[in-house]
Amino acid sequence: MSAGWPKSLLAAPSDQVATPSLRGLGGTAPCYHDGRSATLAEAIEHSTAGGMGDTSWMGDDDRDALVAFLLTL
Repeated sequence: MSAGWPKSLLAAPSDQVATPSLRGLGGTAPCYHDGRSATLAEAIEHSTAGGMGDTSWMGDDDRDALVAFLLTL
């Protein structure tokens, strides 16, 4: 687990899933557990190619807007 996660998330009971906040997401690159995406835009592009989630229905403007939104958190 990431050293930046609050201790309350690290100590979650075993029957619960510890989900980190999206706040500050723009400063946490690289993305994914193995660092395969250096930026949020690359992570979303990976999703377009059939990765986690499915953003294939989104146009370029929609993906750019999603990145811009995530960077405001």
